[in-house]
Amino acid sequence: MALYWRGISQKGLDPMFAGELESLLGPSPFGWYVLSAYRSPAVQQVLYAQHLAGGPLAAPPGRSAHNFGLAVDVVPDLDNNPLNGLQMNWVSKSAPYLWLKAHTITHPSIQSGWSFKDFGHIERRGWRAAAI
Repeated sequence: MALYWRGISQKGLDPMFAGELESLLGPSPFGWYVLSAYRSPAVQQVLYAQHLAGGPLAAPPGRSAHNFGLAVDVVPDLDNNPLNGLQMNWVSKSAPYLWLKAHTITHPSIQSGWSFKDFGHIERRGWRAAAI
């Protein structure tokens, strides 16, 4: 299918990582929407504060691959039809997420957030070393 960047800037994203992401998700049988890419430390701090208040999972600033342009958050399109607009699929055991898990487990440079239950999170393997 395709990877859609509607309203999400690729600015700040590592170009090599962006290319690897396109090569991973572009041939997928599912449509994928990027929900978040590069995040400044200030944006990460807001998300982390929301997490501490009971919101969604977020790392502190400087401890997220997003802060280094080495991560994105994606969601599959439920009806796989971009003409209908985004119909988000959050069911982690659905076919798109299982496809993502299978393809990131074997990918040489990209991994998903399955190990920490952030199923739509994709990051560069070893990003901490790459961010230094």
